[in-house]
Amino acid sequence: MTLQHPGLLDRHDLGPAECRERLGNAQFARVIVSIRCLPAARLVNTATIGNTIYFASNEVSVISAARRGDVLTLQIDGASSDGGTWTVLATGMSWVVPRDDVATHLPSDHELLYPLAKGATLMAIPLTLIRGDHTQWSFPSRPE
Repeated sequence: MTLQHPGLLDRHDLGPAECRERLGNAQFARVIVSIRCLPAARLVNTATIGNTIYFASNEVSVISAARRGDVLTLQIDGASSDGGTWTVLATGMSWVVPRDDVATHLPSDHELLYPLAKGATLMAIPLTLIRGDHTQWSFPSRPE
């Protein structure tokens, strides 16, 4: 959806390829989870490999949600070179990667292995439902 307000903002959707590229470059994301019926955002380490987003956390609420197969959303944000901001959301049914299977999902030198070595749990969602947008802000000049 394109949203325009002349002189203030110009927002447009990012295409699937742009969203995948931004997710692929992200090392951190916020996972959105429901805790006692209220939304909460938790910072997680993340990596996109193929059609899966892997993320590592030691937060009990996040691990419990993934064990139940809850639908989770991962959100990344950034600033573009033109001064605008962007957001990408990936949503899907989550699962916990068993410790014995981590080597089949991550290369032996992958950066996500570091938080796993510190006790974090590896979880994942499929990269099937992704959406992103870019917003360019323009603020009118102050009258003189």
